[in-house]
Amino acid sequence: MKRHWRERAQSGAASRLVFHRWGLLVPRLRHELGVRAPLFCREISAGYLGHSKKQSERKEEMKKIFIALVGMAIAMPSVFAATWYVSPNGNDGNSGATWALAKKTIQAGVDTAASNDTVLVTNGEYVLSGQIIVSSTIAVRSVNGPIETIVNGNGQNTSNRCFYLEPNCTLDGFTVTNGSLATAHGGGVYCVSTETVITNCVITGNEVSGSWFGGGVSGGTLNNCTLADNLADNGGGTFGSTLNNCMLTGNSASGGGGGASGSTLNNCTLTDNSGNLGGASYNSTLNNCTLTDNSAHYGGGGAYYGTLNNCTLTGNSVISRDPSISNGGGGASGSTLNNCTLTDNSAYNGGGAYYGTLNNCLLIDNSADSSGGGACYGTLNNCTLSRNTAADGSGVFNGGLKNCIVYYNYGMPQCDMCFPSYTCAPDAPAGNGNITNEPMFMDKNNGDYRLSVGSPCIDTGNNQYAPTNVTPVDLYGNSRIFNGTVDMGAYEYGSEPPTPAVVGPVIMANGSTNNITINSTDNLSVTVQFNPGEYAGTNDDWWVVALAGSSWYYLNSAIQWTPFDGYLSNCHPVHQGALFDLPATEALNITGLSTGLYTFWFAVDSMDGIVNLDGPIWLDSVNVLVQ
Repeated sequence: MKRHWRERAQSGAASRLVFHRWGLLVPRLRHELGVRAPLFCREISAGYLGHSKKQSERKEEMKKIFIALVGMAIAMPSVFAATWYVSPNGNDGNSGATWALAKKTIQAGVDTAASNDTVLVTNGEYVLSGQIIVSSTIAVRSVNGPIETIVNGNGQNTSNRCFYLEPNCTLDGFTVTNGSLATAHGGGVYCVSTETVITNCVITGNEVSGSWFGGGVSGGTLNNCTLADNLADNGGGTFGSTLNNCMLTGNSASGGGGGASGSTLNNCTLTDNSGNLGGASYNSTLNNCTLTDNSAHYGGGGAYYGTLNNCTLTGNSVISRDPSISNGGGGASGSTLNNCTLTDNSAYNGGGAYYGTLNNCLLIDNSADSSGGGACYGTLNNCTLSRNTAADGSGVFNGGLKNCIVYYNYGMPQCDMCFPSYTCAPDAPAGNGNITNEPMFMDKNNGDYRLSVGSPCIDTGNNQYAPTNVTPVDLYGNSRIFNGTVDMGAYEYGSEPPTPAVVGPVIMANGSTNNITINSTDNLSVTVQFNPGEYAGTNDDWWVVALAGSSWYYLNSAIQWTPFDGYLSNCHPVHQGALFDLPATEALNITGLSTGLYTFWFAVDSMDGIVNLDGPIWLDSVNVLVQ
């Protein structure tokens, strides 16, 4: 039965997609990520499991099913992957097949494992004499998590990292500490590609010296991890990684990005990190992140370069107050900020922001020793700036303002050497749609900067300057333009969340959205398509997954079908990023399938690298019965 989900609900103040699943996907995959999904095969694939051919014959026939778009066939994995055991009380001369016969070192367990196997590690501290190299498609998991299971790189005695992880392998539930390198990236962990997954780990006290990047981690995808007190020239915590629901704290870089550099961060918290440029992040993309109390010596206390969407930047600072070397931006420098809030940041110039572009942002209580308490230089569209402080330009200094409100900042002029259009400010020059009337905030004394009834800023902006090409909603999550003309400031008066649109993924077999039956001599074509509607540009994960008998596959970012062991934490999205209109695209074309039931899924959910069965998700599936 196909499952369609085309409903939305509002979550809190902001509009958020919520999709109801009609039916169950792999009976909730036994609830969460830790239970193996192939238990479901007995419910839908009894015909295949009862196949009378020899296992080797079935494997050979099943090879034909999953062919990459480039026409590359992949070998089938074993139906039942093995588990190998490691304990501090073990012996590397043992087989590792049971706890009683456990290996002593993690490397010995990994060397015993084959593709899709799991190496299970029990409590203890594992002190290394060399890095642990994990081959592709092997999962290394602890029994009781990072508090009980510690991998110590022994950095004071040896110069080596803790883990070297090849593509499509998993590291789950460890504290990784004391890795040290002077000749390569990744002091704690080096991941060959973003297809490598690190989950539920604590990466702390690792470093790379010299001009190397990623003190804690280089590369990979990190889910629900903590990166603390790591050190590098660039990317003290991590470099070149994708991070989902992670905490980065106390990391430092002598160059750029104390917390992260060259990375994508989703729903992460960055606090107390430091660097010369970009205390929290450098040249990175941050979505729904919180940056608090980070510092930079020269510029970008929170972020330097990069793009920030729906982020909160509070209490970040640029330490240097020397005008000859400090380029400012207590919150952010040289960055693009969309729907962000900047509060209580400080710098010599640009207490909140320095250069860059800000859309639908709120800047309050920021301070600069010299110029631009809220912002210095840069371009601001539909932003609200209030209660900021500076010697010159308490609100904005030398910036381009469009559809903005700059009011109740401490010190005059509030806008100095600015170029405002359709802007509300007490010292705004006449013309270009500017007004000087008080904006009539809802409750400015208690931090509510929405417009109240009768505000002169309602319907007095210019639609041409509204950043609807970047984001369709205001800072509150409501439609950016209401009643025909955009308002000034970060909030749209009287507006509501965007009207729901019928959008979602579709997966078809031989052109049909319904389940089909074919003969083993027939051709099968599986296509996927996606209509994002008005949500084009929203960042999400895209998943394409297939089940054949007891074997699971996902389509990876290189457009190749990849086997995995049924743990959803080992499944990777085919695409992470902005939603776009995907026309019908063939994912599989094959003739000569063996008899049995094959199921294909196409799903889209929030971008965190995890299949969110219990959260907002779009999901469609189709069954193909071969007889």
